[in-house]
Amino acid sequence: MNQNEADHQAVARGRRAATELTETGKAFADLKAATLARMIATPPEREATILKLHMVLNTIDTVEQAVRAVVSDGVFAEQALAAAGLTRPVD
Repeated sequence: MNQNEADHQAVARGRRAATELTETGKAFADLKAATLARMIATPPEREATILKLHMVLNTIDTVEQAVRAVVSDGVFAEQALAAAGLTRPVD
């Protein structure tokens, strides 16, 4: 696969990820809010539970950042293709 094909694939992945992010963005926010609320409600002496909830928050953020990175990669690839004059419709 050459760079042009790789860029077109990155654009397509980015567009799909952007669509998914619009669908899942509220779910990420809801999960974070519910987890944070549970963490706040957990008594301080239940350190293991608080630590697990903190890990859940970090995992949610990591997944959301990964999806956003795919979107960004697609945007950058689309810009690179446009700058090179290699634009064509992406499926």
